[in-house]
Amino acid sequence: MFKFNNGKQFIWNIVVFGLISIILLILCEIPAIQARPIWHIFFRTLGISMFVALFLTILWNYRLEKYFLEEIAQYLRLSIAINIIGISDFYPDRDAASHSIKECLNNCRSELKLLGGSLTYFFSANAIFELKELIKKNLTNDKFSIKILLPDDKYPGTNNRTKVNGLSNIDTLRGCLKVAKDLKNIYPTIVDVHKFQIDPMCFLIVTKDEMFVEPYDFSGHGWSAPVFKSQGNSSLYKRYNKHFDYIWNAKELSTELPLKNNSVER
Repeated sequence: MFKFNNGKQFIWNIVVFGLISIILLILCEIPAIQARPIWHIFFRTLGISMFVALFLTILWNYRLEKYFLEEIAQYLRLSIAINIIGISDFYPDRDAASHSIKECLNNCRSELKLLGGSLTYFFSANAIFELKELIKKNLTNDKFSIKILLPDDKYPGTNNRTKVNGLSNIDTLRGCLKVAKDLKNIYPTIVDVHKFQIDPMCFLIVTKDEMFVEPYDFSGHGWSAPVFKSQGNSSLYKRYNKHFDYIWNAKELSTELPLKNNSVER
């Protein structure tokens, strides 16, 4: 399709193409042409094609050109930005990301890092079963381990976050801390748990190959925030992986939960 800058030229071309398409369609109805199927199909197809092209050309010049060009430019800008940042996929909330997260965990055969405001996604009574199954699948895998970062229930900033999540107190967090600690006592060579003394900033899952991050804010609970997925070779992955390691290794920011004396490996 062509854009005609000269108004008179554009109208003249529309008239000519319109007349030709009409003539071709009229020729299709002539008995002599209809008696020859090949010529009938040829004139009919050519006439309809020219008529459709004419219609689309009018739309393109008057309505669609600006829309399509703007849409293409916006798509290219977005694609370039996503590639630079390192986002491989994104989801409107955690529920939408659940299938991809479970698939990621099922494929995990090395170090798994978990960070969050309470991590009820993993340590609620109903969810812990899946994490235990993952551990059991990797009991003989020396490369597999789980590092868990949970907020310190005694740190003042933690209570602010639990209020945003719609919790009247931090009992839910304490319940998750207990489940995580019990998991460490059952699998002390696989699971390690630290409590951090800073305001919770994100829900984070990091494996060797990919990462899921859900930034926290004070507008609502974490489940409703968008989730971003990133591959292991991206700058975004490296940034959040470093973020986790910094909190984990900084003694002034996190403390290790001690083992019980009667801990057993199963």
